[in-house]
Amino acid sequence: MRTKFNGMLTLLLALMVQLALAQEKTVKGTVSDESGIPLPAASVVVKETNAGTSTDFDGNYSIKANVGQTLVFSYVGYKKKEVIVGSSNTIDASLAPDNQLEEVIITAQGIKKEKKALGYAVTTVESEDLEQKADTDIGKILRGKASGVRITGSGGVSGSGSNIIIRGQSSITGGNQPLFIVDGVPFDGSSGSANQSASSGAFQSGNVASRFADIDPNNIESVSILKGLSATALYGGEGRNGVILITTKTGSDANKKMEVTVNQSIFFNDIILPEYQDTWGNGFQNVYGAFFSNWGARFDSQATIDNAFRTSILNNFGVEPSVLFPNRPDLDSPTVAYRPYDSQEAFFRTGTIASTSVNVAGAFGDKGSFNASYAHVDDQSFIPNNDLRRDNFSVGGTYKMSNKFTLSGKISLAKTDIRSPFTDASTGSDVTSSTAGTGGVASIWNILYLPRSVDITLPSQHPITGESIWYRGGNDRTNPVWALNNTQDKQSTDRFFTNFVASYEAADWLNISYRLGIDSQNTRGRRVINKGSNDGLHPNGYLQTTSQRFTIWDQSLLIGIDKELSEDFALQATVGATTKRQIFERDGSESRDQIIFGLWNHLNFQNSSTIIEGTVFADNNTTYQTYNEQNNVAAYVSGTLSYKNYLYFNTSLRNEWNSTLEQQNRSQFSPGVSLSFIPTSAFENLRSTNGLNFLKLRAGYGTSPGFPGPYTTRSVISLVPNIFQAPNGNGTTTTSIDNFLPNPDLKPELSKEFEVGLEARFLDNRVGIDFTYYNRDTENQIIQRPLAPETGYTSTFTNIGNVINEGFEIGFDVTPIKTEDFELKFTGNYTQNESSVKGLDDGEQIQYGGLFSTTQNAAINDQPLGVIVGGQVLRDANGNRLVGEDGYWLQDPNNGIIGDPNPDWFATVNTGISWKNWTLNMQWEYQQGGDIYATTIGALVGRGLVGDTDFDRTQSIVLPGIRQATGQPNDIQLTATEAYFDNIGFGIDELLVYDATHVRLREASISYRLPKKWLDKTPFGNVSLTLSGQNLFVKAFNTPDSVNYDPELNSLGVGNSQGFDFLTSWNSRRYGMSVKVTF
Repeated sequence: MRTKFNGMLTLLLALMVQLALAQEKTVKGTVSDESGIPLPAASVVVKETNAGTSTDFDGNYSIKANVGQTLVFSYVGYKKKEVIVGSSNTIDASLAPDNQLEEVIITAQGIKKEKKALGYAVTTVESEDLEQKADTDIGKILRGKASGVRITGSGGVSGSGSNIIIRGQSSITGGNQPLFIVDGVPFDGSSGSANQSASSGAFQSGNVASRFADIDPNNIESVSILKGLSATALYGGEGRNGVILITTKTGSDANKKMEVTVNQSIFFNDIILPEYQDTWGNGFQNVYGAFFSNWGARFDSQATIDNAFRTSILNNFGVEPSVLFPNRPDLDSPTVAYRPYDSQEAFFRTGTIASTSVNVAGAFGDKGSFNASYAHVDDQSFIPNNDLRRDNFSVGGTYKMSNKFTLSGKISLAKTDIRSPFTDASTGSDVTSSTAGTGGVASIWNILYLPRSVDITLPSQHPITGESIWYRGGNDRTNPVWALNNTQDKQSTDRFFTNFVASYEAADWLNISYRLGIDSQNTRGRRVINKGSNDGLHPNGYLQTTSQRFTIWDQSLLIGIDKELSEDFALQATVGATTKRQIFERDGSESRDQIIFGLWNHLNFQNSSTIIEGTVFADNNTTYQTYNEQNNVAAYVSGTLSYKNYLYFNTSLRNEWNSTLEQQNRSQFSPGVSLSFIPTSAFENLRSTNGLNFLKLRAGYGTSPGFPGPYTTRSVISLVPNIFQAPNGNGTTTTSIDNFLPNPDLKPELSKEFEVGLEARFLDNRVGIDFTYYNRDTENQIIQRPLAPETGYTSTFTNIGNVINEGFEIGFDVTPIKTEDFELKFTGNYTQNESSVKGLDDGEQIQYGGLFSTTQNAAINDQPLGVIVGGQVLRDANGNRLVGEDGYWLQDPNNGIIGDPNPDWFATVNTGISWKNWTLNMQWEYQQGGDIYATTIGALVGRGLVGDTDFDRTQSIVLPGIRQATGQPNDIQLTATEAYFDNIGFGIDELLVYDATHVRLREASISYRLPKKWLDKTPFGNVSLTLSGQNLFVKAFNTPDSVNYDPELNSLGVGNSQGFDFLTSWNSRRYGMSVKVTF
């Protein structure tokens, strides 16, 4: 009986096993995001078992499971999804993005933290918002993408730099640019070339590049922007202006097989020209004349005019033009038709930007990953002979060894060449550069205000001597076409950037790592003008060559702790030490008086010497050649103590020692603390699907020093070559000390900041808001103050004054419509910052920036930092402008505040629409307030070129105001020439200040991703095509409409100057297409 029973039991068990085996089957499918893009390396697990797999590069998976079991799909940054296995053998899973407040953020010193734990504001920009852009500079690409960050460029010239300011300027004379960190290592993003000091007449070129132009945007994984001092305290003084953390692609997200991504883009670059009038021509007082003004006779008033080009050739060379240009007998005609020419359109061209990038990523099984990339950019500007060419190559990876060591590293090489004709600063009232400071050196931008009756296509260069020829009788102005072909600013930069990290997992909660970073760059510059400009400082030719080398060595030892202390408490901490060494050296040569036209070699010039910085002004005898070294040593600790995942206390403590101060002042302690509290996690009943989903309250406080540059506390001896020159040409070299009195008691500036904020999400995560209030006080400002002549010095550095910045930042996102195939989403940000200067002596003004010591920025008690000071119109007690008996506005004998370049507020709104495989995006921006001193508008309006001056010029004009002599309203009549040329265009400084309020369409794009089924039998995993444009529409509300003015520019490049347009550049519109392919 027992045997029979055992046999039946065995049969029953076999039957059950057979049934179970019959229920187990192979399930296949694809894991993708909501838009259908495959998710490689996504996890697929059979719930409550050890069975699992990962998707391949195309998001495909295959796993064995029983009917009734549950498959769990998960991917970093997305919500988990569970699906019960049914009768179908195919299960596709679409994952929704997880709450972005749960994401992991890279913070100071490369420390990764959950965003919900942070007690300060941070903005992250992902790769999809950075790659395939028409701009090649990451600084320009970031415009409008983060609250609290204001980015202005020096125009549309290829290779021009970007000025980045986070939460307003905090230092009067110190640096205000943020710190760039690339893969955990400091990255120099400064600019520096011969004759680029925008605070003096030494400034020459308007094409000043930023060195973060060496970064390939297509190789960036993400950018995190740390704004407050509680976030940046671990970087000490270097991070006090904010930190931009760039993480490049590493291949960590790649599938176990190799993945290749190719981006190919082609964009076009068009200058946005003013709307010129075609009614009036060259001359003054409604009478034609071959001048540099357009207040002449109407075009319909006479059929012909004298041939000014022929007259100029006869006057200066004594021959008919056809003698020089045998194929142009028409040039000998005594008269030519009096008509308008579109010389500006003939001068410029449509530029092209071609970009190719290839990224290869893969994995070493479960041990690590690798990444290699190459990118080439060829940016041809709308200005002939202006271009940027860049090649980037990088290779790196991570490998986890069996002995608990993990090694990672990356080597990056960049070669960047920027070339441009002279785009020098000019006031628009002349084209020469002289000690009187009346303009730039042979700048091409004089084409903008060329009279309408002048044909720019006429010959510009003497066929024998090579000199410039033009229509003016004395041939005393440089033809802009000649400047295109005979002037050049060129920078060639070779850059080597690497980082290496070795880490050891001492325990599951303890990690020890060593990090080495090297950033080495060598920039060679050349600035040259052939002889024959007949204008400016160097009519006989000039050549300047420079070499600049800058190296950063950065080493860190870090101990990381990540441990659960109890069921409720957890600790994440880092203890570290960093040493940083910066070595900067530069030298150069300059030569004058060219021998053979067109040969750019120092041996081809009669007089050569080492560079005297600021050759524009003979009384500037500062030697250009220099060498300096800075060392910074720091020890720090950072920690986060969490309680039940809803309360986080963060602290960071850093002490650093900087070599630019005397020993007693070198040590500086920088604490930072912050608190993050999540009520929706502490009190579950606060949360509801259609109500409040998430709420976080945060507060932070931090401090940071601001160290001066080297050699402000000690005297430095300078060698000055050729300061005296004998008749035989022999030069005398002398030694001298600086004119400033060293201050050994100089202390660092100190910034203190408090911020509070909240982050919330509502309505099933369809509405989100991020609000921040901050108050920053930077004391002990380092100021160079004048001294009495009897001291033997002109100035000294001292600590005095405060700069206070207070503001609000708001970020938001709203998704009003979201279905399986369609989504409408709005995101954006709002920024308001107010600055105020305190603590200076009564009546004291600290002036800086500007050009040629005319209009300048200034620090004045109880005024915003950087107000524009210059000549102002004299007013009566009621604020009315006063007019002299000549009918002209009168100038106040005392200069005063004529503008404030700081905007009242600015905002960005992004609109995203996705429908199936289509995506449409637009980025609109608005700025309220902020003033700009615009010589470009003055030149165009003051010379009568644009549509706003197309009125009946035969009628008299009365300037509004009060006659000073009578106290009665002004009734003195002026001609149009007198009113516009002598007053509005080139009169008192105040008349060139305009409100910079404007709106723009920063970006617009439409993309299409090919359906996956179209690619099933191809080697491609993903193919997308995008049409996009940048700077497509700009409307400045308070400038003349016909100028088409874009106030988002700063002629003085990267630095503290703001609100100045010195006719150095003009913005442009970029548009084109790109293709992205992965396989």
